Amino acid sequence: QKLFIKILQTTILEDEFSYNTLNILMDLEEEFDEINESEIENLKTVRDFVEFIYTKIVS
Repeated sequence: QKLFIKILQTTILEDEFSYNTLNILMDLEEEFDEINESEIENLKTVRDFVEFIYTKIVS
């Protein structure tokens, strides 16, 4: 359980201009059409991404 919580808190996007960050964001935009800047600003940890994807899927 502690490991799972630690994984959820792991930061993915530390530098908004890194190659990996841009690839992840482009993939998300491709999958979910449009993503506004306020949504992108909130994507930092694994948990943020899971919640973002879940919200997009159920809406």
